[in-house]
Amino acid sequence: MGTDERRISSLTGFALWLLVVFAAIGSLTPFGPLTSAEETLSRLTAALKPSLADLSLAEIGQRLLAFLPAGMLARWRLLDNNRRKSFGVACFWTFLFVAVIEIGQVFVPSRHPRLTDLIIGFAAVSAGAWAGKALQPWRKAVGEVYRRQWRVVITVLLLVWEAALLSASVIAHRGVELEGWHRGYPLLIANELTRDRPWRGTISHLVIYSQVLGPAKVAQLERSPVPASDWTLRRGLGAVAAYRFAEPDTHGFKQQIPEGPQIPLLSPEESSSSLRLVGAGVEFLEPTLIRSPDSAAELSEVCESAGAFSLEVVVEIKDLSQRGPARIVSVSQNPSERNFTLGQEGPNIDFRVRTPRMGVNGAYVPCRTRSAPLYAGTHRIIATFGRGSLSIYQNGQLVRRPLRLYFLPSLLFRADWLGSSVAAALILFLPLGYLGGLLIRTDRGPGALLLMIAATSLPPVVLSWGLTAAYDRDQDHVFLVMAVLACALGALKARGRASESA
Repeated sequence: MGTDERRISSLTGFALWLLVVFAAIGSLTPFGPLTSAEETLSRLTAALKPSLADLSLAEIGQRLLAFLPAGMLARWRLLDNNRRKSFGVACFWTFLFVAVIEIGQVFVPSRHPRLTDLIIGFAAVSAGAWAGKALQPWRKAVGEVYRRQWRVVITVLLLVWEAALLSASVIAHRGVELEGWHRGYPLLIANELTRDRPWRGTISHLVIYSQVLGPAKVAQLERSPVPASDWTLRRGLGAVAAYRFAEPDTHGFKQQIPEGPQIPLLSPEESSSSLRLVGAGVEFLEPTLIRSPDSAAELSEVCESAGAFSLEVVVEIKDLSQRGPARIVSVSQNPSERNFTLGQEGPNIDFRVRTPRMGVNGAYVPCRTRSAPLYAGTHRIIATFGRGSLSIYQNGQLVRRPLRLYFLPSLLFRADWLGSSVAAALILFLPLGYLGGLLIRTDRGPGALLLMIAATSLPPVVLSWGLTAAYDRDQDHVFLVMAVLACALGALKARGRASESA
């Protein structure tokens, strides 16, 4: 195989690697493995039953778009290595990839693995592998163009990838503010309107603020006693609604902040058997709910207009097996449409907020603690949203580091943690550096390499940094540093390939 053939084969392998990575990300995110063996077994059993009931043309199209090219690229790579049995080998490895994705989806709660998808995937990779042989002459013709105009081809690919990164930086900052809140949803305690997400425990008070409570304010609240009738401190911190559940007023609970929306909460008709008043507040014994008689439109409008809000609840957890998540407080219509919800998922706290990015369920990028901070006992839970970021505090401690929706890792992985920042930087900037390294492969000087790294990595990095600064949001320093390093690593890899070819 000549030098040009090696370069074309290298680009084919590069394209196959990108396709595999992005297909895996699109199929297996957001990460969040199941915690119940019974649930895992149930999902696996359901996945083994072929069904066309829930399959749409859009889903079929997505699988064909991912797996047809995978089979084709794999066949090409094998043909480059003179593999006579390239069709069977390409089908085997690409089908194994499809199978890993479908099996992996069993352990990702937001995904729905199906044997039908596996069959469609196998058909797609087989068709792609067959097409790879049929289109080999076309590939050779394209290769001839590359041999004559390789600088133009690489430059176009580089500019396309650069434009994609710049666009992603802009898109990441859109749709992360409070927008689209529904004015018809009521304020609910301990369940959904559908009564299928019950929470059992005791709630003593709920306070809703129209601003973000930072660590200092959270610590100040933690030092203060649960208010009996004096809400001065909370009013000073921006409280717009407050409820104390130890003091009912004619079968309900009165809103305690005179300046805020006067939305009462009514006890259920079956309250004698489903809940009881205790010294700390209301204890929920059976599935039921406390709700506002009408919608919480004024409360939703105040929070959305402020662009930020915080929830403070004092609860006593009695059952750590509650899931769903079990709703503690919510402004919602059903299990999939809400303005916000604070809930319990086993020993973890779940916080959902409706924004264009988060969707009508508020859970597109999950905001849930991972350290299992809840235990049987009393907790003061504070959840905050503002500046495109969600946080959760428990007993004065930050138990869910800020989920920054505007970070590129959140856009790519639907998750925001240290590992996702590193992984996102590698996935997005390694190809950029690789293409840049191919472009200057004839120049051996270190100055040209450094200039290329700066020219390719700095525009998207500077734009991401500038947008974050313009919106007065926190920076993802790990991602920014790793982006430059990943670009350099990709460039060095390309230069190494160039040296081997020479």
